[in-house]
Amino acid sequence: MRNRFHSRNLRLALLSGLMAGSLWLQPIGLAQASNNLEAIQNYNQGIEAYNQGRVNDALSKFTRATQIDPAYGDAYYNMGSIYYQLKRFPDAADMFQKSVNLAPADSNAKYNLALCLEKLNRSEEAINILSQIPASDPKYAQARVKLNELRPDLKPQNTPAAATKPAATTPANKPVTTTPSKPATTTTAAKPTASSGKATVKVFSKGYEGPTGITIGPGGFMYVANYSKNIIYRVGASGEKTVFSSGEGIKGPIGLTYNPKTNELYVANYLLNNVARINANGKSSVLIGGLNKPYNLFMDTVNNAVFVSEQDPANIISRIALP
Repeated sequence: MRNRFHSRNLRLALLSGLMAGSLWLQPIGLAQASNNLEAIQNYNQGIEAYNQGRVNDALSKFTRATQIDPAYGDAYYNMGSIYYQLKRFPDAADMFQKSVNLAPADSNAKYNLALCLEKLNRSEEAINILSQIPASDPKYAQARVKLNELRPDLKPQNTPAAATKPAATTPANKPVTTTPSKPATTTTAAKPTASSGKATVKVFSKGYEGPTGITIGPGGFMYVANYSKNIIYRVGASGEKTVFSSGEGIKGPIGLTYNPKTNELYVANYLLNNVARINANGKSSVLIGGLNKPYNLFMDTVNNAVFVSEQDPANIISRIALP
């Protein structure tokens, strides 16, 4: 079956000197735009270059926009679409992954990422990404069709009738964008059950000894720090876990955060008094040492910095400026 690649039309629209948006709208909370005027100007120039057929210039401008504002998700999204058009699937997957990391609830970015992963013969990761799209999302029906292609044995989960005939989308030969005002950093909250009106809880993954930090990182997988075992696990959509990183560089891991710019996990090693960086292959190295019992981490993508809480005797919050 032919891939139905989701694309947002590129348009220029001015409002008070800034780009206001396009006719393609998405739900509030998926915004991945920028508040930086210089980044927006480069972004607009990228749109203009693409519309004039200057694809390389468009890529250059979108790249510059993300250098100025690393949290400019729409620019990553557009670069992913162009790379997909050029059949540069590894680059496309990288850009869509960054877009997803900045807006985890953006199902269109997730769907496009899954198509890229399929092209790279990484079907397990594509399945994991598609499985994260909830039934309440308009993209769910199309995601289920693609899931059924990748996993014919997968049982449908209340798939709407529309799933048998996915809605048409804009062709893949155009990049995409929307321009709401702020980047999204949260996922859509789960709906309470209709019967009780209360939140529910159930076991998702088990077999840990002292699980601590959790984050979503490379490939859209969940990553869990296991303090007692000195292990970082990668967890799939069904809760199955595999060892992602371990060894001398991981001791008493607690806080976890993800840097979409470098595609690295950062780990607060409580027992080593440092923050480690782990690349997409699970190899660790020291990001910075000399800390006092580092605990929680927070990634500030806008200012390219990591905040870390240090416990006794420091009892402070430190800011790590990244290179």
